[in-house]
Amino acid sequence: MSVLQRLRHAPSYYEATVTRAPPRPALSGLQRTQVGVVGGGIAGVSTALELAERGFKVTLLEAQRVGSVASGRNGGQVLAGLACEISTIEAQLGLDAARRIWALTTDAVQLVRQRLQRYAIEADAQDGTLFVSCTPKGALALQADWRDLAERYGCTSLQWLERDALRPRIGSERYHGGWRDPDGLHLHPLKYVLGLAAAAERLGVTIHEGSRVLRIDPAQGGQGPVLHTDGGQLQCDQVVLAGGAPLGETIAPFNRLTMPYDSWIIATEPLPIELADAVIPGREAVADDSYDIDYYRLTPDRRMLFGSGANYLARNEDAARAFLQRRMMAVFPQLAGVRVEHLWGGVMEVPLNRAPVMGPWRGDAGTRVWQAQGFGGHGVAFTGMAGRIVAEHLAGEHERFELLAGIRHRAFPFGRGLQVPMMMAGIYWYRLREHWATR
Repeated sequence: MSVLQRLRHAPSYYEATVTRAPPRPALSGLQRTQVGVVGGGIAGVSTALELAERGFKVTLLEAQRVGSVASGRNGGQVLAGLACEISTIEAQLGLDAARRIWALTTDAVQLVRQRLQRYAIEADAQDGTLFVSCTPKGALALQADWRDLAERYGCTSLQWLERDALRPRIGSERYHGGWRDPDGLHLHPLKYVLGLAAAAERLGVTIHEGSRVLRIDPAQGGQGPVLHTDGGQLQCDQVVLAGGAPLGETIAPFNRLTMPYDSWIIATEPLPIELADAVIPGREAVADDSYDIDYYRLTPDRRMLFGSGANYLARNEDAARAFLQRRMMAVFPQLAGVRVEHLWGGVMEVPLNRAPVMGPWRGDAGTRVWQAQGFGGHGVAFTGMAGRIVAEHLAGEHERFELLAGIRHRAFPFGRGLQVPMMMAGIYWYRLREHWATR
């Protein structure tokens, strides 16, 4: 097993700080439901929750445990926007549609806040996020984006900070400007998704863990689609596919529309209060505009959680840990010597244009199988909104679903077997360019 595979399953800081209930039973025999949801991350659980609130009978199938993949292993940053630039959406759908989609992303952040309160989910939520640039040229481009969001998209809450104004918020000389989003937040993502799952079950949703979907039989002869697992079959009126990266390994269309991308995170020992106050005194979550995107924040017990793209050439966990420590100390030299207590990875599915993949499976609405995939590492907020929008669609309210389904996607020009080598070549080329640009 490669270091990538091992870190995808390595115990995370999040798992170490929750107490899970015993595993839910796997699907067995032939079962029947109105809507079968595949995937126990935020997108799938949100879809199930929203459908149950609308009176649907829902069964959710999760291959491992709820929150065991990207939704419970990520950086925990709850942000407006998508993984792609909003200009990507505008180029395809026009300014009016792009404005509506941007508004959906800001509403998605508020939806997280509403759910935390409504379902009494204790997820260590803290306010404030920062998006910063590593180069003077990048800062000028980021400031132009900030103006565009304010002037053309009505996003007036973002606060621009010049380099000198950033220093009191981030104890680093690395950055040349950025914006602060007071509406953004960060949280313990596993506690959040487990809280959503508990709320869904209180509303009558049946969740089966250890139930990997191996095959989907399409609707035939008036019967709905059937989901097949190792131990059973689930007959459904409708199906929602929200399984992320693991689903991409078994269901062929996702092998063409998305590519797996790994990201790694370390968590340090708790920092002394003086050191924590020196690195991020306001306790915002931070992400930068580097190619790999360094993202980090302090936990309530003052651990530095620092994540970045994976080192695909690392041969073992020690090399992976050292890679992330080097990136962390490039930002915060004052953290040299701080002990790393947790190292883990996660994998996400990234579309070619980095925009969400939503719509009918295989492009055929007659199959009664729908998908919400490809959030590309920017989905803690928007996956929850996607679940609401899918539920609206199945309940007969189609406008917002059709808006997102209108985003066009192209298949990757090479097969699954060549995706990782081609991606590695691209990553290391851009890392080299970035290295020389920041010298």
